[in-house]
Amino acid sequence: MLVDQAECRKLLKIESKDFQHRIDEARRKDPKETIPSVDFECVPEDDPSVPVEWMAPTRFVEKWQGCDVYYYHESEPQKLEGAFVLALPGENDLDPNGEPEISEIFVDQRTCDSQVADNKDSWKGDLDYQRYAERDPKLKADLPKLDQVFKEDRRAFFGACIPIANAMPLVNRFCEGLPLKLDVIAGRGIYFCDRNILKPAGVAPD
Repeated sequence: MLVDQAECRKLLKIESKDFQHRIDEARRKDPKETIPSVDFECVPEDDPSVPVEWMAPTRFVEKWQGCDVYYYHESEPQKLEGAFVLALPGENDLDPNGEPEISEIFVDQRTCDSQVADNKDSWKGDLDYQRYAERDPKLKADLPKLDQVFKEDRRAFFGACIPIANAMPLVNRFCEGLPLKLDVIAGRGIYFCDRNILKPAGVAPD
């Protein structure tokens, strides 16, 4: 819920672009996956479609992506001591001065190193696939369709684990104003951007 409609329109463009990026990523991981289309729009707060919970008097104003938004609960305090960022080269990884990008934030170095090892295995698997495809005309014909997969896996191969103390500038930009929240995903402690702080309790997340 945004405080101002003009800011809503500004954020609408960002959210639409980000959502399309997530769709592209999902299709990259599974080209056969069917993903429903989603449209975003800005509506006034008194619109009948807005749940009454979204007008709770306990909300308070904070910043997210440079816009005034309503927060619906206090952020949980997080102690990031010992946490590590998995940083990837920028999109143009041929530029040695390119800005690194955070892929994920892990609770400790061991967990981060485990993800780095998985990424390296994925890229090695890609290379094996490409070598095998050179001898198989059917697979070779599919190689252009996998260009984006190979590009992302290659970039992930060059990822590195950086302690939070050295990566706070990246961490501060990672969630664009949202607080971090610790979760356990597939047996790994991972900090994620707490988007639920933008929603009142009991409202389903995206």
